Amino acid sequence: MPDKNKPSVFVQVVTWNSLTHIPSCLESVVQQRYTPVKLMVIDKASVDGSVKWLEEQYPHIHLLRNTRNLGFSRAHNQALLISQSPYVLILNPDVVLEPDWLERGVA
Repeated sequence: MPDKNKPSVFVQVVTWNSLTHIPSCLESVVQQRYTPVKLMVIDKASVDGSVKWLEEQYPHIHLLRNTRNLGFSRAHNQALLISQSPYVLILNPDVVLEPDWLERGVA
C-alpha cells in the first residue's frame, strides 16, 4: 500500500522496438519496494509488437504512443512535461532494477 507521506517517483521508459527487453525492465519497476511509483512508457513508433504487448500486459500504465520516432531526448522531454513527481527516473528499457533500487535512491 502506498505511503501518502512519501514523495512519488515518476519512472519513464522510452522504447523503440524494445520487445526483447521491456518485459524484464517493467517487471523490475513493478517489484520495487518503494511506493508510490508512477510509470510511463513513451514509445517512438515501434513496429515489433511492443506497443500491443504493453497494452495487453500493462494496461494500467501510462503509455504515450508517438506516430514517428522523435528521438530519445525528445521522447523523454514529453514525459518530463507531464510528470508532477518530485523525483524522476529516466530508465532505458534494457535496465533491470534491484527491488530496493528506488528506496535507496530516494533515501
